[in-house]
Amino acid sequence: MEEVSSLLDAQRDKILAMRERLRSMHSTVIEVMQAAAGFWQSSEGIAAMELAFLQSSRMIELLGDIAAKPHRVDGWTDLSYAAGIAQHMEPDAFANRKARYGEHSVKALLIKSELFEVIEEVLPQGTRTLMRNRPALGG
Repeated sequence: MEEVSSLLDAQRDKILAMRERLRSMHSTVIEVMQAAAGFWQSSEGIAAMELAFLQSSRMIELLGDIAAKPHRVDGWTDLSYAAGIAQHMEPDAFANRKARYGEHSVKALLIKSELFEVIEEVLPQGTRTLMRNRPALGG
């Protein structure tokens, strides 16, 4: 009988330790979820969500695909050329840019997406906007 009692006491101690670990894990999960909810409600969280939405948009995807096959030997692509091709391929992807992304200008959206390098090339009669994909981090 004492042997059984000792065995049950050992099981009880293991169960109580497991219960305490589970309580601690539960508290940690609650804290993390509260912190995440706070972040997503903050201006930084909202900006991160809007950036992710823009970066994953079909318009940015199309422009990235076009820029991946540069129009010029120096690796740059004329933005008006790229935008024209992409808009011809999928006009709906370019509709309502101001309402969707907060900017109407394709150039402004490329810059805002943080996925492209954008420069102005000075020409004898004005400027031309050029674009290329940013190199991947670590690449």
